[in-house]
This record gives sequence, structure tokens and C-alpha cells, in this order.
Amino acid sequence: MTASGARELPQTAIRFRDQRVQVGMSVLAVVLSWIWLRPLGIDGLDGLVLALLLVNSIFVLGRHLPNGLVPPAWDVPLLCCWALTASALLSLRSLGLASAFAYFVAGHAGYRLRVGPAAAVATLDAGLSAGFLAIAHARGIPASPWVVGLTVALPVFLGMANRSRDAAVASTLEAARSAQRAAESEAREQALAERARISRDIHDVLAHSLSGVSMQLELSEMLLDGGDPDRAREAIGRAHSMVREGMVEARRAVGALRAEVLPLAQTLQAQFWGAGDVTVVGAPTELSTEATQTLIRAAQEALTNARRHAPGGALQVRLDYRPHEVELVVDNGPTPAGRPSAQSLAGSGMGLVGMRERAALLGGRVDAGPILDGPLAGGWRVLVGVPAEPGPASVRRQYRQLDSRKRTS
Repeated sequence: MTASGARELPQTAIRFRDQRVQVGMSVLAVVLSWIWLRPLGIDGLDGLVLALLLVNSIFVLGRHLPNGLVPPAWDVPLLCCWALTASALLSLRSLGLASAFAYFVAGHAGYRLRVGPAAAVATLDAGLSAGFLAIAHARGIPASPWVVGLTVALPVFLGMANRSRDAAVASTLEAARSAQRAAESEAREQALAERARISRDIHDVLAHSLSGVSMQLELSEMLLDGGDPDRAREAIGRAHSMVREGMVEARRAVGALRAEVLPLAQTLQAQFWGAGDVTVVGAPTELSTEATQTLIRAAQEALTNARRHAPGGALQVRLDYRPHEVELVVDNGPTPAGRPSAQSLAGSGMGLVGMRERAALLGGRVDAGPILDGPLAGGWRVLVGVPAEPGPASVRRQYRQLDSRKRTS
């Protein structure tokens, strides 16, 4: 039998109770009641007891029917009918197992219904039981004292307790499932962001190499037009070298992406191999993946700009590990006198904007401007500083989202 209160519980609440045990107990109670009351006739008082026992057996077994089989509006009326038949059977056979049906009514009402309707059904069950026992005594039928009838309402509290327990277990399991779904969703989001990051990292490495190759080929074309084939061959040789270097960097990027933290100093040395020296100052410390990526991307952008705007110019790189910050400085000098310039290859400036956005999310800084004095005067300096300590998870998540948008744009 379905009850309206069951619809207030999560659909999984009923499944927490061992249905096989519950059904087995109900069947056992019905069988024992029929065995205890045998033999029964079909006439007179025995016939009435037989009819009441049959109806109560149907109610006991029917409470295990699937939810929704009986309209919810019938729940309270059916329980009231069950209370009437159970209390009548209690008054006629209060000294046998059949008296347990009246207790089943109150317990079932406490579990299935809300507190108000459950208390009303239990009170009706107790009142009818006490009244029928008093009538049985008045007619000389052997029965328990009428006060015993009041005790049939007590199982309603047990039913309410079981209902609350099942609801708490259902809520706990639902919360666990929600947490699992949230974790799976976050894992999918991180996987997608990581996939975009990997694809863009490979793109950056190839774009960095190919842009250098393109500039060297353009330079060789200019030299050929200027009647200098020897230097043109040198430029073509440098283009071949950049292709080989790009392949090495691509392999290194794929291998580095499998690690949680990229090898910063080694990656920078590989990037500037043959173009400039990398000086490491201070004791190297382990940085977060986001901070390492910011410095590597900044170095790539600075190297690409140097090759684009000042081919052949001197390059100096300094990686400075400080107590609370790691600073990267890339200085490139002007194009040497007598060397063809590539000033016409103007950039969009978006690389510097992207560097600043990434560094700002990590609490870092980016400075870029001309070099006014020193041996590289007339050149360009890019300075990037990032905190040595990783930021909170929310900041790292924003960094990955920004990085993903930059990479897919």
C-alpha cells in the first residue's frame, strides 16, 4: 500500500530498507496468525474472525506494493480501514498473534505518513482498540483489558524514527552523489583545459620556430637580391638549424607537459641555445605549473620579437630566483650595423598583452621598454616577475580559463 508521506522522501529512501527481510517478516506474521487461529469456522463469531484475519493479511502484505500503484488520496482512508479491522480482530482474539496487526497499523502509519496524519491514524487505532476491548469485556468475550488497546499507538514513534533514519541516509547518499558529480565535472573541466593547454603549447613551439624560419628565409631572399649569396646561404643554414631546433623543442614540450612542473631553467636554455646565454641567479626553487608556463611563454615571445625586429642582435637572459619572486629578464640589442633589418615585420602587440594578463592573475608583473644605456643600448628589454609561492586554487583556475581562451583565439 502506498502512502502520501513516501512521496516526500527521496525515491531511494525505501531501497535502504532490506525489502526481502521486511516482506519475509510480514509473510511470517500472517502465516503464524493463521496457524494460531486454526481451526476456524465460517459461521458466527469464527466467521467474523476469519473475515477480519483475511482483510488484515491483505493489508499487511499490500504495504509492500510498489509506490504509485495506489492513488495517494487513498492512503489515509485505507489506513483508517486497516485500523478498524485490526482493532476489531484485537478485541476478538487479543490473546493470540492476531493482536499484532493493530500494532502494525501504527508503525506503518508512522513510517509512511507525515507526523500529523500518522499521529491521527495512531490515535484512531488506539481509540478503536480500547473501545472494542471494552465492548468485548461487556459481552463476556475473553479479551485483554481495554488499557492494552492504548498501547497499539506506541509503534508510531518507531515508524517515525525509521522514516527519519532512512531520510537521513538518503540525504547523505544524495550529497555524496552530488559531490561525486561535482568532482567529475571539475575533472572534465580540467581535462578540457589541459587539452587546450597542450594543443596550444605545441602550437606556440611550432609558431615560434616557423616564424624564425620565415624571417631567415626572407632575410636570405633580401641578401640574394642584394648580391650577397654567401650570407644568404648562411641565413638558409640558420633556417635549417631552426627547423631542427623546433623539432627538438616540440619533443621536449610534449615530454614536459606530462610532468606536473616544467623544467624552467633547462627549457629556457634550450629555447635560447645558439641565440644567447641564460644566466641563473640564486637557488632554483620549484614553481607552480602556471608560473612556469608564464615565464616560458614570455621568453618565447621575447625571443620571437627579437628575431623579428632585431635579427642578429645580441641576446642576454637572466633568471633570478629571489625569496618571494622569480624574475626573468630578456635583453636584446639592436641589429648590428651592416646587417639587414626586419623592422617592417611589425607585430600586433597581443603577445605582450597576454603576458601581462597571465602574470596579473598570478599576482606578478610585466615590464617592457627600450634599453637606454649599457652595451645593449637601443635594444629592447622584457622583464617578467611571478610569485615564488603558488596562488589559491581559484586563481589557478582563472589562469587556466584565460590560458584556454588565449590559446583558442
